Amino acid sequence: MVAESLETEVFLKRGHPRELICDRDPRFTGKHFKDFARTRSVYLSISSGNHPETDGKSEREFRTLEAVRCYINCDQTKSFQLLPKLEFALNDSPDPVT
Repeated sequence: MVAESLETEVFLKRGHPRELICDRDPRFTGKHFKDFARTRSVYLSISSGNHPETDGKSEREFRTLEAVRCYINCDQTKSFQLLPKLEFALNDSPDPVT
């Protein structure tokens, strides 16, 4: 489900990235997702709070996404269908870093 959503909602609209920063959620660390990324020549950069190899901005974004996801759909049954609206809301809001 995550791979298909990324393909249709992100990659087909904006192109394939060279690197995809993911957290350690099993949806991103599983064989299916790793194969999905490998077949598209996308390098998976797995982040965590204990490994600062990835940028801190991604960690802040992950926390924001987790917090906001609870508000857009309390029972989280349609979280992936609501991602485009969440993406717009986050992209339209001011970024404290910039």
